Parts: sequence; C-alpha cells; structure tokens
Amino acid sequence: MSNIDKQIPMYHTRMMRREFQSRFEGLVSTKPVVMQEMYRFLTGDSSQVVNDISKEVKARLDILLQTGDSENLVDLRELNKGKPVKFDTFFDCVQAFINRNALEAVDERRHEQHTHMALAISVHDLREQVSKDLPEGTAIPSENYLRLQFWPTNPYFKSAIYYTGKFNVKYMVQSRQLRSQHVDSHYAAASFKYLREFCIKFQPFCTFLSLDDKHQIKVGEPGYPVAAVERGRQVLVSKDQAFSVGDHDFTKFKITPSVAFKIQIPDSIDKSFYDGHVYVTLKNTILQPSSPMRHMVEISQIIKDQGNPILVVFSDGGGDHRLTFVSVQLGFLSLFIKYKLSHIVAGRCAPCQSYIDPVERVMSVLNLGLQSVGVMRQEMQRGFEKQISGLNTMADIRNKVMKDGALKNEIDSCIKPVTDLLGSTLGRLSWKGKQINIHEAASEAEIDAMFDTLKNLEPNFDKKNMQQKHLKNYPVLQKFLETHCQRHHYLFTMKRCRERDCAVCNIAGDEIIPVDLLESLHKFPLPVPDDGDNADHYKSFEQVWGSVPTEKYRPSLGRQLDESQELAVPFTVSGENCRGFIKCEVCLKPRCYYAQKKPTEDEVAEVEERKEDVEYTCGGQIFQEPCLVYVEVKITCESHIASNYFHKRKSFPLVCFVCGNQNPMDIPLDVIASHSSAHPVCMMCSQMGYKPRFRKKSLLGKRKN
Repeated sequence: MSNIDKQIPMYHTRMMRREFQSRFEGLVSTKPVVMQEMYRFLTGDSSQVVNDISKEVKARLDILLQTGDSENLVDLRELNKGKPVKFDTFFDCVQAFINRNALEAVDERRHEQHTHMALAISVHDLREQVSKDLPEGTAIPSENYLRLQFWPTNPYFKSAIYYTGKFNVKYMVQSRQLRSQHVDSHYAAASFKYLREFCIKFQPFCTFLSLDDKHQIKVGEPGYPVAAVERGRQVLVSKDQAFSVGDHDFTKFKITPSVAFKIQIPDSIDKSFYDGHVYVTLKNTILQPSSPMRHMVEISQIIKDQGNPILVVFSDGGGDHRLTFVSVQLGFLSLFIKYKLSHIVAGRCAPCQSYIDPVERVMSVLNLGLQSVGVMRQEMQRGFEKQISGLNTMADIRNKVMKDGALKNEIDSCIKPVTDLLGSTLGRLSWKGKQINIHEAASEAEIDAMFDTLKNLEPNFDKKNMQQKHLKNYPVLQKFLETHCQRHHYLFTMKRCRERDCAVCNIAGDEIIPVDLLESLHKFPLPVPDDGDNADHYKSFEQVWGSVPTEKYRPSLGRQLDESQELAVPFTVSGENCRGFIKCEVCLKPRCYYAQKKPTEDEVAEVEERKEDVEYTCGGQIFQEPCLVYVEVKITCESHIASNYFHKRKSFPLVCFVCGNQNPMDIPLDVIASHSSAHPVCMMCSQMGYKPRFRKKSLLGKRKN
C-alpha cells in the first residue's frame, strides 16, 4: 500500500497555490509563473494548467530552466504572433557560414561524411565569427538561445524537445578509437616566489616572461588526419557528419607550439600573475627544432619594443631552457648585448613540477582550439615520398634533410598549410580578453644574427661548439660568465657592470637604467630555511634580499642512492633484458630501460616515438601502466649509471659512469678484454678521486672436463 501511495498523483487547489504565492511574493522579486513552478516542484502538485496561454508560458519557462539562461525568456518573447522576426539577419549569416565551412571540411570516407575540422570551436566562437561581419545594430541572440537552434546531440534525451533544428549543426566530441613529487619541490617553489617578489620590487623596469613548449602536435600522413590533441571536448560540426580522426597513429612529422606568456606584473604578491599577453610560435619539429638560440629569437620578437632594462624569464627547465647549460647561458648573453639589458634573471621549476609555471594555465585555452582540428600534411612528389618512406624517426629524417636541400624545401611546403591552419585557429582564441598573438618561426638568418653578437666578442666562436668543454676556447665569454653571472641549479642571473675596461658591457652600449637602481640590484638570493618553529619553511624575500646567496640548502644537493630500496620493475633486471636507454632531461645521464621479452618491431618504433615525446627525469617512467618497457625508479640525478649500460653485448656510447660525460678517459684494450664489463670515468671525476670500475668474468658458465 505504501508503494501505491507514492505513485498516486497529488492535485492541489488554486487556493493552496495562491496562499503560497501571497506568503512569499513580498520577500522574493520574481514572476508569478516562476512562483507557480517553484510550488509544483516543491510539493509535487500534478494539477494541469487551466488554459492554452498558461501552457505556452509554462513551456517557455521549462526551456529557461533547462538552459539556465534568463536571457532566453527575453529572446522567446520575440516569437509571439505579430512580432517581427528579430534575428532573421543573424540566422541567415549563420546558415551561410555553415554552408561555406562545411564544404571545406568534409571528406568522403567509409561511405559516410566525416569532417576533420570543426565549424567552430564553441558557441561563443560561432557567435563571434558571424557577428564580426554584420552591420552595427544587428540584433544578436544570446549564446544559449543560439545553441537551441542546433540539432540535439542525442535526439532521445528529454532535453532534445527544446532544440529547433533550424541549423544542420550539432555538438560532437572528436571521435577516436600524475603529478610526481620531487625532493626539491618546496625549494624551487620558494625560489619562484622570490622571483615574483623581485619583479614587484622593480616593476617599472621589468619584463616578466614565462616560457614553455606545448606538447608536440602530430601531423597525419596524406589522407589520414590525426587528432591535434588526444582528449576531446564538444565542438560544432555539421549535423550529417561524424567528427572522426586518428588518435595514436604513428606519424613522421610533428609541429611544436612554443608559448611565451608576457605577464602583467601586479603590485602585490597576493594578486594574480596570470594576466598578460600570450604569444605562440608554431614550428616544424623536423626543420625548426627547439634550441636555446631559437628561443632567444622568439623572446627578442616580444621585448624588442619594450625598452625595459631588466628581463625576468621562468621556464620548466627542459633541455633548451636548462640554466646549467652553457648554450643557454650564451643565448642569454646574446640577448643581453643586442638589447643593452642591465640585468637578466632566469629561473626554472623543479623536475615534474611544471604546473607552477604560469604559462601552463594558458595551455588549457590552446587545447580548446586544438580540440577542433584533425591535421594531415600534403602529399609530396612521388620521389620525395619514397625517400622518407623508410625513415621512421625524426632523427633519421633530420639527418636525411641535412644532406638534401630539395627534400628540405619539399617538407617545408607540405607542412606549411598545417601550420597556417593551426595558426588561424589559435589566433581566434583570447586570454583574459586579449587576443592570442601568432608569431612566425625564427628563420636561420635571425638565429645567425644572434650568434653574430657573440662572434663580435670571440672571432673564433663556433655555434656548433657551445658546451662546457668548449668554453675554455672562448676566454672573453668564460671570464664574463664567471664574473658577471650567478650560475645555480634553479637560477641564472647576468648583471651589467660599470667597469670601463669590460669587453662585454662596453659592447652592450650605454646604460639604460638609473645608476642608483643598478647599484641596488644585489646578487639574487637563494632560499634559506627559516629559524625556530618555522624551520620547515623558507625565509621571506625581504629577509634574504642583500645577503650572500648559498646553494647549500638545496635538498637534492649531495643526495645519494639508497641501495637497499627495491626497483619498481616486475622482474629482475640484467644486461640481457636491457633494451636501450633514455637520457634524463636534467642530468643528461643515460638510464637503461628493460623489457622481459624482446620487443617486436612495432613496439620498438612505439618506444622510440615515446622517447621523442616524453620529458624523462630520473625516477620516472617512460610509459604509464601497462608499460612496454620499464626504467628503474629508485634513482636520482646524483645516482651513478647502471652497470647494465656497460654490458659487453651492448654497443651504447661510452660515458663516464659517475657524471655521464661523453668523453671518458681511455681504458687499455687488454684490461677491457680481461673483464666482462668496464665502467670508465672522465678526467674531472678522476681528479675528484673516482676510478674506473671493472666486473670480473663469471666462471659459472664453464664446464669441468
């Protein structure tokens, strides 16, 4: 009986409804029809409306509640009989826009119509694109009312009754078949806070940039478009089309979006550092790989008209932003000279902590644009297609291109339409009301011009020799880096001096910063633990400003490997199941990866592609579960290189087992022959007391006669 009771509808009298309305109408300012709907919802009243007019009003109210947009109530009044059709001009332009773009985006595949590029990124984007071509004063509907003119995504949902189907457009998701901790996380975060407070302190003279390369965009082969991003949100496509592209297809070509965020510096550390201008450069990964000097050209395009004497840069510390690399330091020196800067401060986050980089906030907006695109390159001439058909990695293609200028031009031509398409799509996006700027990739001439600033100081300077071991060949540059720069793990600074005999500062030109301000620029502080009860925190910027910086409080400094810890590999590792190595992005040491069974050719290709995409750091994995290959995880950047790397059956490049230096000291051949493996050291590690290690040959495999 109780179950039957619940199913019996309740009918309330008009007096009961009127009493509810009169009780609350003095407290709540709302329409009577809304009050009546509230009463029905709260009491379960099943009484029917009394006349046709009330039915029509209730139907409109249902749409209002379904969409959650009060503007729809106003828009729908325009549908009353006798009223002019207010939005006809706008709707005609929408239909023309759909017809024009649908024809450009459709491809006949699998006996259906498939589109590889959305008509619009969002309803807002569709509304903006159509509105910009309309004369001033044209009536434009709200976004939610415009959405109701589409076809429903699922016609079987209850909400489908509110869609008019005026336009053959619907929402679709592009169809396709963890944050790690680091021991230096707190230390690097404190250093970043110092960086922001420094910008506030010198706000009128400072330009603050946050840099990062977005995940590479795969470019599909001719006829096989690939998703620009791997996860989908809903976008707009034609009603009769399926929005489908490949997902994890193997591709030969990629595009790298380099993103620079010019931050509008607030006047307090408590305010937001996420307002400013966004600049995106789209680069052909084969022909225009990211490099320190290429990034310097990209920075120069932003600061060339600024005139600020202090440049502050923050990045995630990838290989082309690694502050400890001489190539990066010399890149900053070229900027320092070319734009007559007085001070450069560059910082980076700890490994696996790139989410604190302000530019990461912008990536979600860029993903919004890339969700709407499936990309593929144009077909090259048959001879060129044949040349690259047997090349499976970017390194192979790049090596081939260096020897064949005609192939280089052909690749550039077949990828250019893709970068133009992505540029036009991303250029329609905005960040906090400011249009995103799209820049052309740096040309070889622009990069060479940056190198020339260094060549003016060192006539023998060679852009191919920019490592630490080559620095001794450039005494002027070496002296400047030693006397004018702070070089630390998470920080690099460069400051102008006032000495008249300084070769670099004299070439850089006259000072563009007040002398008293230049003298107030102390050495940039490094985090120092607080005293007393706050020992788990670091001192404030004001407490350490002006003090002598010391890196001794960096947690990872001198951290050693705990040999008793187990390896996160589900089998015993050995030289036999070592399948290759990957270099750490931080320390550049090669780390072995293992597989219990020998990988197939397809699996080897997948591993090589993953190695090009992932930013590996010591202690991480190349793949998420399930893994094709495994890397030892209980290691740090201070850990020695695994003995399996030097296994005799492996032909890996010889490196110092302590630091990974690629120029270890020679070991006599007879010594190597008498041992199963030899672990060499470099000259520097030898001077620090390290000696080569050897593993004796095993006698277990020999049989007795």
